[in-house]
Amino acid sequence: MIIQKVDHERADNFLVNNFSSPTHWSDWNLIVSRYYHTNFFYLGAFENNELIGIYPVHETKTKSGYLNNWYSGQYKNIPNGGWIFCKKNKIGLDQLPSRWKLMHRTFTLPEIPDFNVEYVNHKNNSGATLIIDLTEEIDNIWKNSLHSKRRNMVRKASKSDIITREAKTNDDLNEFYKIYKETSQRNGLNIMPYEIFLELFNATPNIKLTILMAFKQNIQIANVAVISDKNYSLYWLGNSGENVKNEGQGELLQWQIINLMKQSGCKYYDLCHISPKKLPNIYLFKKGFSDKEYPVRIFIKKPFYYKALRKITND
Repeated sequence: MIIQKVDHERADNFLVNNFSSPTHWSDWNLIVSRYYHTNFFYLGAFENNELIGIYPVHETKTKSGYLNNWYSGQYKNIPNGGWIFCKKNKIGLDQLPSRWKLMHRTFTLPEIPDFNVEYVNHKNNSGATLIIDLTEEIDNIWKNSLHSKRRNMVRKASKSDIITREAKTNDDLNEFYKIYKETSQRNGLNIMPYEIFLELFNATPNIKLTILMAFKQNIQIANVAVISDKNYSLYWLGNSGENVKNEGQGELLQWQIINLMKQSGCKYYDLCHISPKKLPNIYLFKKGFSDKEYPVRIFIKKPFYYKALRKITND
């Protein structure tokens, strides 16, 4: 297997013809690259001149400009990177391109069979996610995937006159962004530019940003943002108004999103990163929708000279 750079058009064509993830399309990555000033490119895996796998990369430089960083996933709110193959493959960190002044960080997609990749020769540095199989009948998802507590909270939200509405206009997007910004400030998180959401909402042919908002007495109290493509959907952001009473609006939003993603034809709904120790409440909330847990690999490759020069340059 040979690994080398591949152009955006060929990578997108690979995704058209194989099982895909929204974070791997050039639509998504070029928007991120433009607003965060990275050099975005793909690595491709070739076998007998056939492209059999792709790997998105965002390249940045350290403050001194001497050192390079490559990120595949988990850069500026990009959920996942790593490899997608069209046939079963094993790949290790040692097979990635290496240079003495290059740091390489990978945050992979979950290891479900559809992505056709097994990561080998790595340290046990892994995260995890929870996934809902949307090929199941919706009644079975309700009965077998959702915990009884979450089902009860969905019912509570309906009885409390909480309604949901999908964002359809730029005015809706503005309302979403207000709650998103408030939530990010409250939790000490970096706030993404409004323009990123605007582009994702209006001008991405291969991926879709779905925003669902919850209202009580015509006041928006919570919302979620999900990124999806033809095969895969990711719970990207969840936001709540300040000092809002919990009446099951979070559960109702998730249940409605599950329905929407199933109707769209996606095979999976990924509840995204879980951390039982660091974020126990969020973990328990997500666990109430699925107990199907999959590993997400985290690789960091730092050559000795990179680490030494970083100390010298104080980067």
